Amino acid sequence: MRFLWVGVAGALGAIVRYAIGLSIDQSRFPWATLGINVSGALLLGFLLAVALGRLPVSVSRRRR
Repeated sequence: MRFLWVGVAGALGAIVRYAIGLSIDQSRFPWATLGINVSGALLLGFLLAVALGRLPVSVSRRRR
C-alpha cells in the first residue's frame, strides 16, 4: 500500500511541476523546478516535524 501512496504523490508532484513549468519562462534556468523542489522540501520538513512532535515551542504555540 505504501508503494501506491508514493506513486500517487510522485505523479501529482510531476504534474504540478510540469504545469508550473509551462506557465513560467524557463529559457535560461529552470526556476519552476527549483521553486517546486525548495517549497516541497520545506513542506515535507514541516510535516515531518509536526508528525514527530518536535516543533519548537515558538512555532507550535498559538498567539492570542
